[in-house]
Amino acid sequence: RNALEAEKIEMASAEVTMLPQNSVTLSDEADLKNIQRSLDLLDEDDYVQVIVDKEVAESEWFGCNPGINTSHLKFKTKDLLNKFLPAIHHRARIVDL
Repeated sequence: RNALEAEKIEMASAEVTMLPQNSVTLSDEADLKNIQRSLDLLDEDDYVQVIVDKEVAESEWFGCNPGINTSHLKFKTKDLLNKFLPAIHHRARIVDL
């Protein structure tokens, strides 16, 4: 947190109320395009910044919540950074926390 704040990256607070018990691996191009459409609707003005810890960026796998609290997404980290994010017109800012 301190490293992010030192870089002038504002932190938002969140409360965890439920942890999902399942995951879905996406490899189908159509699924990735559908996620892109959803994300495009949420970020019309390109306000979203993707911040990734260096250790996470160097890991083989990356897991995240797609905005539905009953599932998770699992990506090869290199695919997330080099395919998915560029496809939705974002790039990750790698920080060493």
